[in-house]
This record gives sequence, C-alpha cells and structure tokens, in this order.
Amino acid sequence: RIQILFEAMLKRNVVKLISFDSTGTLLHLSKPPGQLYFDAFLSFFPHYVLPKSPEKLVTDLNTNFLRFYRSQSKSYPNFGYGSVESFTWWGNLVKETFTNSALQIPEQKFDPFFRQLYQDFGTTKNWRIFPEVRSTLLELNRQSIRCVVISDFDERLNNILEEFQLLGCNGLSTVYLSYLMGYPKPYLFQQVLSLEGITPQNWIHVGDSFARDVEGAASYGIKPIFLDRKSREKESQSEITIIKKLDELLAII
Repeated sequence: RIQILFEAMLKRNVVKLISFDSTGTLLHLSKPPGQLYFDAFLSFFPHYVLPKSPEKLVTDLNTNFLRFYRSQSKSYPNFGYGSVESFTWWGNLVKETFTNSALQIPEQKFDPFFRQLYQDFGTTKNWRIFPEVRSTLLELNRQSIRCVVISDFDERLNNILEEFQLLGCNGLSTVYLSYLMGYPKPYLFQQVLSLEGITPQNWIHVGDSFARDVEGAASYGIKPIFLDRKSREKESQSEITIIKKLDELLAII
C-alpha cells in the first residue's frame, strides 16, 4: 500500500507541461529598438540629411521609446486591449518616439512608414532566437512534454515563431497571448490552467521576468524557473530555481 501511494505521488508530480515566456526567454531583438527604428528611418528616407551624429540619434530614439512605452503601457495596458487595436497602440508609440527626436517624419509619410515598420517587427527580420532554444524544445518533445508559450506579446508573435519554425510537432504546441485572451500576466496562468486541464504540480513555467514569470506562476502553485541570462539575481535565493541558459532546464526536469 505504501509503494502504491508513493508511485501515485510521483505520477501526480511528473512534468507534463512546460510553458515559456517569449521575449528574453525564447527570442530577443536583433538590435536595441532605437537602432532598429533608426535603420528603418534611413531605409525609408535614404536622402535625409541627419541633424546629429547617428550615435546621438539612436540614443535619443532608444530613450524616447522606453519612456513612451512605459507611459503608454500604464495608460493603455495589454497593448490597448478593449480600447484600441494593437496596431493603433504601436502607431501612437512610434509617432511619439520620432516626434520627440531630431528625426522628423512628414505627416503624409508617417502611415506608410509605420505600416512597413509594424510589418517588419511581425517577422523574423528584427528578431533572433537564442542558440539553445531549438535543441531544447526538440529534446522536450522527445520526452513527450507538452511545450507552450505564455506571453504578453501582441498578436504578431505567432507569425514570428512560425517563421522561426518553432511551432508544431518539434516545438511549441500552443501560444497563449495576454493580448488575445484579455488577461495580462499573472492572471493568464489561471486561464491556461483551465484550458490545459492540468494541475499546477505537473506544470513548470520558465521566464526572465521575476515579477511576471516567477512570482506570477508561483502565485498559482506552478513551479517557476527563473531564466537569468544577465545574472541579475543572487544565487543565494535558494528557494528559487535559477538557470542561465534554457538547455539547463533539461537537467532539472
């Protein structure tokens, strides 16, 4: 009887589902946003006479982007879900980023410029996946562990992951987006628990945000693993499982 109970306990706690955050966990921008915006501007306006050095312009764009991203996220969280479309949300952010810089986009040219920029950020053009991601997902799939994404990215993430060939039988089964589901992290975990029909004891979540990923998952009884690529947290936090690269996950499960 004791043996049966022990085997039942192991079975209940076996890892059946691993979810991953997207940005900073599976993929990252190829360059800082200010540099990507600057490159896009020069590509669209090749004859524009720069009023400052490229380095200064890039710094200004990057500073503006971060500042307006924070303020707009506070005013219209979840990319404006329920109030504006994400396309409009990003359009307002890009307009503010450039309007407050020395690179001025003529009003009649902004819409075509932004449409191209928005489209580019929805493909692999401006994104890179971390080197160990593909092999890690393949091994997890070989072990019959279901892999999904839980992200506060917007709706373009599906296309980006598809172009990287990370969706399907050798990668990620499902992408759960806070934007499409209307539940920002950490509430999205509760929704996925119901949709996946799984218990928290059988689920591991991996992400690079301590607040949104680690604390968010833990608040629902899900085992969190903090992917600390930049060594921001101290190893002394013994109650938290910390990895530096995604493939270190394989030695834990």
